[in-house]
Amino acid sequence: MTQSTTQVFLQTWPGDPDYRQDKRTYTKVAEFNQPVELITELIGGRPTRALEEVFVQLNVDEPEAPWAIQYRANRNPSLSVGDVVVIGECAYECAPVGWQPTTLTGGHRNVYFQAA
Repeated sequence: MTQSTTQVFLQTWPGDPDYRQDKRTYTKVAEFNQPVELITELIGGRPTRALEEVFVQLNVDEPEAPWAIQYRANRNPSLSVGDVVVIGECAYECAPVGWQPTTLTGGHRNVYFQAA
């Protein structure tokens, strides 16, 4: 089964050593593979099913996916509005309802995002 890389980035907040007032900053907290079949199933031009799988697994009390179990073991918080999931080379921001495309910009240790 062919796989595609998925990455999860959480927003940094005041008090976090990587927080910057002049940019929305994010820290990569997970990287894992998802089946290409899940990624290529598009709804409205977005890999909605793959994004929802990430959202559900990172928000349930007892995740089933090994990558989500590791995410919880690392004591990361639930995925929230404003956090970003990157599938392949496309980034999506978690919105109050659904997902919004976003674009990547520079950064070294952290990745900075700017809304599309």
